[in-house]
Amino acid sequence: MIILGKKIKKIRKQQNLTQKDLSQGICTQVTISKIENYDKLPNLIILNNICKRLGIPISEVCIENSNDHSNYVFFKSLEELCDNQQYQLAQQLIEKHNPKVKHFTTLETKYYNYFLGLTQLYVFKSLEDSLYYFNLVLLMENPTAKIDFVDVLTTNAIGVAYQLQKDSVKAHTYFEKSIKQLQKFDQVDAIPYQQLLHLYLNTTGFFNSNQHYAKAFKLYKQAHKLIQK
Repeated sequence: MIILGKKIKKIRKQQNLTQKDLSQGICTQVTISKIENYDKLPNLIILNNICKRLGIPISEVCIENSNDHSNYVFFKSLEELCDNQQYQLAQQLIEKHNPKVKHFTTLETKYYNYFLGLTQLYVFKSLEDSLYYFNLVLLMENPTAKIDFVDVLTTNAIGVAYQLQKDSVKAHTYFEKSIKQLQKFDQVDAIPYQQLLHLYLNTTGFFNSNQHYAKAFKLYKQAHKLIQK
């Protein structure tokens, strides 16, 4: 995919946004500068969030390469299916697409393993296999040495996995950890809305069922605030 940096710059300026404004909660200002001045392609997830903020379709600022476009459509489809808890269809999509992981960016590979973990958990009811894929996500080297949104979602999903296995101690550990990660995460806007909402609701439900009512209520208010946006 070839990105049209000058076009992004033009649209940003038309909307009276600085590079800092555009990057807020999505990426660094340096990344925006590289996009605009050197046509440097970020991963598709960041690019999608930039286009959302500008209110434009991704096709408006890109000349598509068939492989990259296919990956983009694949991940967006997986997101939508899992957001709607259609995990069986998500598994079928993975089998049908049979993506070549070597063509993925690091973040896309992590996201792919995250979805594999979800389908193993909800379709095949396999805690062992789901944890295998979730741990692949968390063990992948991050060049920036910072957590990314897939790390946060995966940590929360591990909590769900242990909750389904009725291991409340481990579930509590991972739910608590995911919320702490989220509080430290400076790019919350980069997390897809529905998945962020699921994260809050998963954790709220767990704390409520285990009689941690104060924590549950606090998280419920945060989720409600998110819904109101």
